[in-house]
Amino acid sequence: MKENNAMQLSLPDAAPLAAAAIARWMLAFNARNIDEIVSLYAPDASIHGTTYGVLAIGSDAIHSYFGGAFRSGVSVKLTSTGVTIRSGDILLSAGHYEFSGTGSDGTAYVTPARFTFVLGKMSDVWLIVHHHSSTASASR
Repeated sequence: MKENNAMQLSLPDAAPLAAAAIARWMLAFNARNIDEIVSLYAPDASIHGTTYGVLAIGSDAIHSYFGGAFRSGVSVKLTSTGVTIRSGDILLSAGHYEFSGTGSDGTAYVTPARFTFVLGKMSDVWLIVHHHSSTASASR
């Protein structure tokens, strides 16, 4: 069996790293700062978005995805999160968030959703390499 020489992070060490990355993502999302949010993703990252029918791959596709989301005026709020360690250079963070805004008819809405962020350490910076988001059912 081949030994893994990557430095393994313990959960207490990894949780703050993932929390900081998600906090940066939420701040950029709620500020509707498209350049900032795209910079949080690796250049070849992918996203399965909540309202996007295709897998968006790469910075241009991610820029297009968030451009649509930001035009709708939606905001996001984290409701729960957890972290699983895959290796020293990969973190997986999964949890729930809520999207809120005002629909085209003027009615306020809140949509519960679930997320998975896969973060990779590249040149000492944690970047999102894959992001999955989908609406959550009302029952658990």
